[in-house]
Amino acid sequence: MLKKQSLNNILSLLLLTYSLSIWSQDEEIYSKPSEKSFFGVQVGLIGLWVHHEARLVESIVLRSELGLDMVGFFRNDVFAANPENSVGGPFFAPTIALEPRWYYSLQRRSKENKPTTKNSASFISFETKYYPDLFLLTGAPEGTQFAKQLAICPRWGFKRTVANNFTYELGIGYKIYHLLNDVDRNRVNDGEGFINMHLKLGYTF
Repeated sequence: MLKKQSLNNILSLLLLTYSLSIWSQDEEIYSKPSEKSFFGVQVGLIGLWVHHEARLVESIVLRSELGLDMVGFFRNDVFAANPENSVGGPFFAPTIALEPRWYYSLQRRSKENKPTTKNSASFISFETKYYPDLFLLTGAPEGTQFAKQLAICPRWGFKRTVANNFTYELGIGYKIYHLLNDVDRNRVNDGEGFINMHLKLGYTF
């Protein structure tokens, strides 16, 4: 179960981001529709992703995503016979995510004659991400596993498009993990959360 403190942090973040979005609007928020549908690829400091955004209603879209997340960093000296000569590296695990997004500043940017191509606007979202433990891309010894889990993350961010197809995106949120295996939950602190930030560069189709 998610801890009470984590739930309080999520509620506080949602209230803050909602207040910021209301403060930034001076017109009808749903008068500028989002893009109907498009695909894209993004890379960041901790991963690679393929995504699709589909309009649900006006400035609200559903973003679906497949990717590889860097989920940890290993040290070979944990396993090596000669730790002094060992090296380490990152863990990359496959992920599946669904994320409703509200691009609340589309109307304001349109009114100010700023580009809104491919949903170039500020957004509030709620991401649910699944780590299925299918495989790991890592240099760790054979048999190394990453626990199957879900993560939820309310987030505020913004996205901008350059030359119609190239994008950059920055976001900040509060992410909480929930382990799906009883054995894993007994070994680590399940339901703990932390501040999550991302910076992604991409190309849309």
